[in-house]
Amino acid sequence: MIKDEIKEPFVVTRTPTEVIQ
Repeated sequence: MIKDEIKEPFVVTRTPTEVIQ
């Protein structure tokens, strides 16, 4: 799943936001 997130920049941006929350 991490690889897919890296492919999509908008997904990468959402991932850290969720982790922070």
